[in-house]
Amino acid sequence: MRLDIERVSAHYIVRLLTEADIPDLYQLCVSNPRYYSYLKCEPDPETLKGELIALPPGKTLDDKYFAGIYQDGHLIAILDLITGYPNPQTAFVGWFMVDGALQGNGIGRGFIAELCAYLKGRGFDQIRLGCIEENAEGRRFWERNGFDYTGKQYSTENYTVLVLQRSL
Repeated sequence: MRLDIERVSAHYIVRLLTEADIPDLYQLCVSNPRYYSYLKCEPDPETLKGELIALPPGKTLDDKYFAGIYQDGHLIAILDLITGYPNPQTAFVGWFMVDGALQGNGIGRGFIAELCAYLKGRGFDQIRLGCIEENAEGRRFWERNGFDYTGKQYSTENYTVLVLQRSL
């Protein structure tokens, strides 16, 4: 089942991003230097193009929604959502980021609440994501939004990722 991603929010305009949106996406990423310090890299327009189509094993672009969240015509947040991963009843947030200048104003909390309600209404039982272990601020954000550490984690070359999950 394909989601109607534009209907996720009653408060923001949500639409799929394309390569034409890379300059705005890049500016949003640059506004989050702390996040990139955890990744041990810098945002790069070419790498961001790859993010638009990056998929976990066994998934296709039909399962992926790389969306921009807009307010008053400005990109204020991004969401990379994969449906049916790691199982058919789960939606996976590959990436969620709010513009650094707007963090702490309830935008992220409000949007995630809307996203969870939308996904529940589409038959999903849970939502899962990975949070970089060193990113204490990010982990607090997700825990305040009902996500719990599953006890699962995996390591990359530069960091460890904790798997968090919320029942819908």
